[in-house]
Amino acid sequence: MQPFKAKNLKGVLCKDIFGGFFLRVYKDDKTFKDYELHLADMEIEILDDDAYIYESDLEDSFIDYSLKTLELPTNGR
Repeated sequence: MQPFKAKNLKGVLCKDIFGGFFLRVYKDDKTFKDYELHLADMEIEILDDDAYIYESDLEDSFIDYSLKTLELPTNGR
């Protein structure tokens, strides 16, 4: 196995059915390769226009899709 530098690698952070995360990297021909994440921490930059931060003093804060995408009322959650 030959390692190569991952800096500036662009992909999609995905969650598997067990709650684990992996990085899916697409090629120009629309094929992809999935990479397990073994790092304990890694810097990320969110570029997705449909990613929203939901903050609350009473609940955990989280990042999810927009209310429109989730089809939730804008005063809910």
